[in-house]
Amino acid sequence: MRRINFNNMNFPSKQQIDDEKPKFPLLVEEDYNLKIVEVKEERQTKYQSNDEEEVVNITFEILSYKDGTESKDVDGGSTKDRKIFFTGRPGSMGFMRDGTPAKLRSLVAIAMGQDVLEEIDLDAWQQLLGKEVSAQISQYIPEGKTERKNKIVRFIPQRREQDEEIEIPIVEG
Repeated sequence: MRRINFNNMNFPSKQQIDDEKPKFPLLVEEDYNLKIVEVKEERQTKYQSNDEEEVVNITFEILSYKDGTESKDVDGGSTKDRKIFFTGRPGSMGFMRDGTPAKLRSLVAIAMGQDVLEEIDLDAWQQLLGKEVSAQISQYIPEGKTERKNKIVRFIPQRREQDEEIEIPIVEG
């Protein structure tokens, strides 16, 4: 990492800083098992606004593909110790116009084992630390950029045991 020399005040250019950032190959577009390893409550400027909003920045460690097999990046490399980030807006814990729950609502309900359609109880955001969830990760190009990035598209509810044990009768005749 480049150090700033405070004696002659030489600051690196944006290009120099960008060149020194670690580069990671993209994750494969797939469903993953993730573990919440960091939760930070912060304030930031709203998108396309000067107003501030409270957000929860959540860091996930990638554990595996959802089916339990070892996950790989697009180059075939291991995703061990890789992280993916998600910013949730506590002010948007409701439902979309089409009736689907907001991503943060889904995350909290799934992590805490609660019904996403019912009232959700959470005493503190830190309760999410260490919880494991599944999520669909895709690739996209951010607005005004040219390089692809990964993002969490949705959090996936765990199948209930009763759903897996349903027997369908076979009618012969």
